[in-house]
Amino acid sequence: AELATCWFRELERSGVAPNITTYNTMISACVQAGQLEGAERWMQHMNDSFTRPDITSFRKLVDAFAEAGDADRAEQWLNKMEEAGLKPDGAIYT
Repeated sequence: AELATCWFRELERSGVAPNITTYNTMISACVQAGQLEGAERWMQHMNDSFTRPDITSFRKLVDAFAEAGDADRAEQWLNKMEEAGLKPDGAIYT
């Protein structure tokens, strides 16, 4: 996740605006490194930059917290997804 963060900062320094794919990559990097709070911070960063999370953004967080055994946090992210007007697909429940 640290290497991905360095890459992200370099993009910002070079004037490249992050998009949904960039943020989803950052969230994935944190999830893969077991840094779930970091993944949540990237989701917040995405919102702060006015980039709208998509179903993939939310699915990564829901899945990560469910796999970590934190059903409450997984449910919170599922609820936030629905509040954002996104409908969960079948893949989110597997």
